[in-house]
Amino acid sequence: MPASVRHRRNQPKKDVVFGPDNYATSVDYDVSLLLYAHPDGCPYESLYFKQALEERGLLPHVDYVVQKGKPTNVFALVLKTVEDKRIVADVPALRVKGRYCAVVDPCLKETTIKVHWVPFNVSDETLREVFEEYGVVKEVIREKCIEKGFEDTESTTRHISICLENNYLKHRIPHLWNVGEARVNIFIPGRQPKCSRCLKMHHGRYHSQEKRCPTCGTSKYAC
Repeated sequence: MPASVRHRRNQPKKDVVFGPDNYATSVDYDVSLLLYAHPDGCPYESLYFKQALEERGLLPHVDYVVQKGKPTNVFALVLKTVEDKRIVADVPALRVKGRYCAVVDPCLKETTIKVHWVPFNVSDETLREVFEEYGVVKEVIREKCIEKGFEDTESTTRHISICLENNYLKHRIPHLWNVGEARVNIFIPGRQPKCSRCLKMHHGRYHSQEKRCPTCGTSKYAC
């Protein structure tokens, strides 16, 4: 292999996005935040995020919003100054196209956890106390339905913005966890899901090939 090729391969890769004029530019994370929109709302455009920021009165702090390559639901929010970034970073989430959108500081070990099947009688404070074992919980938000006529109806999914402690990584947080008497399913961006039906990795229960028992209706044949 030529030395020039080896040199290029050993160079660290830059985080390249398309800038406001569609030219490839490197994002300065010191003045940038990442926006993780709900995948079900794809496709997204910068205009949707600008509208959400304007609703929160944050648009004057923004320089521009650009798509961060793939997946298409991740955008980079470039702020004007470091102080502007601090102000916008205090907002843990936005509503883009009527769906939850996490605001994450790439300079921090921060992530957004999606917790499914949370009973309605489990309070947000209870979930906060449970996940504080892994880091500092910024906010717990209840997901709402987006179907017409049910916009104010809460679902059993909660979104948790958390800054993980140094000794905790995403893979150490369990996929299935008991909160009180209920078992919840935990999804973290960038981590493979675990099927709650067959307990195998890389797919959710809706894609499971495990057959249900015709008697008890479960996949574990509890009868």
